[in-house]
Amino acid sequence: GETVVRLPPLVVPPACELQSVAQVMGYSAVQLFVSRARARQQGFVLREQDLTAVGEICRRLDGLPLAIELAAAQIDAFALVGLQAQLDNCFQLLTQGRRTAVPRHQTLKAALDWSYERLSPIEQTVLQHLAVFQKAFTLDTAIDVMSSAVLLPDRVRNAVERLALKSLLSLEQGSGVSRYRFLNTTRTYALEKLERNGALRDVERRYARSPSGGQVAFQLV
Repeated sequence: GETVVRLPPLVVPPACELQSVAQVMGYSAVQLFVSRARARQQGFVLREQDLTAVGEICRRLDGLPLAIELAAAQIDAFALVGLQAQLDNCFQLLTQGRRTAVPRHQTLKAALDWSYERLSPIEQTVLQHLAVFQKAFTLDTAIDVMSSAVLLPDRVRNAVERLALKSLLSLEQGSGVSRYRFLNTTRTYALEKLERNGALRDVERRYARSPSGGQVAFQLV
């Protein structure tokens, strides 16, 4: 009896140079950021010298309303330049949710924890391992670099498809090819899990030795 309604992220400014405050304010992600910043800091005004910082904040947070609200809530502590500099530590930064919100909406990590804990063990493993992909990947490539005696091809295929259905992966269609992609925040979360489990180096080595290893982008940290 349930219906899934796909909600796209808010629209974020492109990485190219933006010319005016009015132009940037045409993007819904910036509108939300400015609205929440004004609620937090009386007299907050978006200036032309702020456009680069605000644009990067919204892009790095994938246009996710919760993440943008949590970032704007820190405007008093860090100012815009400080927020921009702290984006690599997004799970430490995005922790000041509304006290009246349900617990999973009070920090970005809590929101991702809530989804992660409801995954099956095989889905959790596949999510972590897929985090080595920096860019969009096909299902065949994922199977090629992940299949093993434990992660059989059919199990990888089913897990990837279920992760997309649960919005932990984005599915892109183009030129007759389906590709999967992480949001920046979800990939960071999965990489942290993989590293905390002590498996990151081993996964990177296995992927580098795979038949598709020369074509797959992965991150060495």
